[in-house]
Amino acid sequence: MVSKEQILTWLEEVKDPEIPVLSLIDLGVITDVVVNPDHVLVEMTPTFVGCPALDYMKLEVESTLKILVSFGTSA
Repeated sequence: MVSKEQILTWLEEVKDPEIPVLSLIDLGVITDVVVNPDHVLVEMTPTFVGCPALDYMKLEVESTLKILVSFGTSA
């Protein structure tokens, strides 16, 4: 099982779509990560209410974790 710290490290790769030099971690969008044996819960808080990029950011987080958690647990 991967750790919260590992997930946070992986999420450094998910960049803000409007400011691609900053990650969602840098911006404080990722506010918590909970790792359970059968799933990972990532809590996100947008930088402002009604953020139009929120759905895109959620998809990027999900895609990144699906790839890296599978790789991390099989290695």
